[in-house]
Amino acid sequence: MRDRAMLMLMTVEGLRRVEITRMNVCDLVHMGDPAEAKILVHGKGKDSFIYSREDTIAMIGDYLVARGKMQVDCEGEEPLFVSIDKGSTPRRRLSRIGLNGIVDNYLSNVGVKQEGMSCHTLRHTCGHLICRETKDLRVVQEVLRHSSPATAAKYSDVDSKLNRHTKNISIKISR
Repeated sequence: MRDRAMLMLMTVEGLRRVEITRMNVCDLVHMGDPAEAKILVHGKGKDSFIYSREDTIAMIGDYLVARGKMQVDCEGEEPLFVSIDKGSTPRRRLSRIGLNGIVDNYLSNVGVKQEGMSCHTLRHTCGHLICRETKDLRVVQEVLRHSSPATAAKYSDVDSKLNRHTKNISIKISR
């Protein structure tokens, strides 16, 4: 459940690896009402709220129920995502390296792991999907919280780049 929630936040909501690992339980606002739920994201340089999809909110809620209450960390906060030991016991705040390992494992398991493909690839997937659906770079910029429109513009040419790799990925997934 933890992994699904993290993958959803990166792929569908566009969160960065560091934003996932910095999340605290207190950053979840109005979780009881998915229509009003929002998440405080501790981003690069500034904090902001995102209004997540209802299925993302539900997935996080299910994970929290299954995980149970955690002790506060050295910063006095209850981390949202924690590492899990071999006995399935929640331990402490998940590190960026730990998150890398989780994502790399999933990418390898579905047969799409390549050099340079990592957590940030999931964020790029989010940007690509938004650009493809809306054709509006301002929406991409807003969702991904880019300060510069030029950064968001990278997603406008993603289709041509992805088409070279899509055949290989779909063949590997179907096997």
